Amino acid sequence: MPRMTEREIAFPEANYDVLSQIADELGIVVSQDEGIELAQKYRPITPGELEPRETYILSQIMKAVTPDNIPPTLIVYLNDRKHAGIEELSVPIALARKSRVAFNNLVSGIEAVNKEAQRIREQRDQNQPE
Repeated sequence: MPRMTEREIAFPEANYDVLSQIADELGIVVSQDEGIELAQKYRPITPGELEPRETYILSQIMKAVTPDNIPPTLIVYLNDRKHAGIEELSVPIALARKSRVAFNNLVSGIEAVNKEAQRIREQRDQNQPE
């Protein structure tokens, strides 16, 4: 399989739903930590930095990972969020990335259509006589 030199980003920002799915897949329960929630609320996040809650959940997930039990979505997540440099040469990993990118594109398209529909409604409402 040819090496991908440039790939679409599947996880440009923290995604707690996906992290929860990965934890479920590994059979672990990630407890909520009050200190982490406070840090999440009050600590400023700079671009490219992991969020406190995201870091905590990833640390819990990584404790459960073994070389034989690494979810493909986790590899994609780590490569996108931490620039981990893990090779993505298997079909399950490629599918994990492609399906997430497709989902992101679908959501972006829906948001764009909704935004345009809202703009058209507002314009129509402004042009109607009262």
